[in-house]
Amino acid sequence: IKFVTDMDEKIIKCDPVNIERIILNLLSNAVKFTEKGDRITVSLYKEEEMIKISVKDNGIGIEEEKLKYVFDEFKQIDESMTRNSEGSGLGLSIVKSLVEMHEGEITVKSREKKGSEFIISLPDKKIKGEEVEDFKFKDNINKTALELSDIEL
Repeated sequence: IKFVTDMDEKIIKCDPVNIERIILNLLSNAVKFTEKGDRITVSLYKEEEMIKISVKDNGIGIEEEKLKYVFDEFKQIDESMTRNSEGSGLGLSIVKSLVEMHEGEITVKSREKKGSEFIISLPDKKIKGEEVEDFKFKDNINKTALELSDIEL
């Protein structure tokens, strides 16, 4: 996993717990659908008045006709018996809802057998008139273990 950004620090108005859940879910999916030795890149950058977070992999990708269903509840894009792990089919629909609660959007680009890229766009807003505290990851090992619990390592 590679992290790429040109920002030293960026503080925006958001719920850090839910942003963490979003990113962990996208990373979990990237790990599930890539092979050992494949690349996963997380990028953080500003584009106009939006902060973009990209999770990109070079895994199995998603068939073009299935892309329109990727954020639907209970949809499994890889319904084969050969996929590496199981899931409820709720992850990406919850991710989409959480992103939209932040007045943002999530999009996906994918090519079968070439990989996928999920891009989160969040408004570059600050909380006005309030002091912003440094966010410290509390119990992130347990949250990470939970989010990645269905992956065989």
